[in-house]
Amino acid sequence: MDPKIKIIFIGIILYCLIIPTFAYAYIDPGTGSYIVQVVIGILLGAILSIRILWIHISLIPESNATVLARSVKNVKLDSYDKLQKIK
Repeated sequence: MDPKIKIIFIGIILYCLIIPTFAYAYIDPGTGSYIVQVVIGILLGAILSIRILWIHISLIPESNATVLARSVKNVKLDSYDKLQKIK
């Protein structure tokens, strides 16, 4: 693209962003309640996601400890059984 065209294009974009124009738009009460619902939904979704993530993170040490305890218990039982067979 030609540098002159880029400068003109950037100038038009800046003009549209800097110079305010009036929209004369109407925001009805339904729109406001919809915005409130969206904000509440985002907040509740974030809270639920964090809660589920926290539950999964807190279960990791417990599951590792349970697996370790079961494996130690099985080793002890196997060793005891072998000793009983020898006697």
